[in-house]
Amino acid sequence: MDSQTAARLAQLHTALAAVYATLAKDPAPVAVEPAPDRLLTIDEVATRLDLKPSYLYDLGRRGAIETTRVGKFVRVRESVVRDIEQGRVLVRA
Repeated sequence: MDSQTAARLAQLHTALAAVYATLAKDPAPVAVEPAPDRLLTIDEVATRLDLKPSYLYDLGRRGAIETTRVGKFVRVRESVVRDIEQGRVLVRA
């Protein structure tokens, strides 16, 4: 290795050390994206809420709970189920 290459490697090493030192004391903020809202089947919701699936289908038809249709299937967003479980949303009978 010639002296010019050795000098450049030393400069690179010094520059990398400076970058690592900066990152160690002031890390860049990392954006955390919220988890996507899962769509649950009526059976999954029935199990979590201890209700009959037929009752949940009826509530969805009447608009008492928010449902989403995926083709011919009825789904409920997990956030809606969490809100019901935590008492933030009342199921309108």
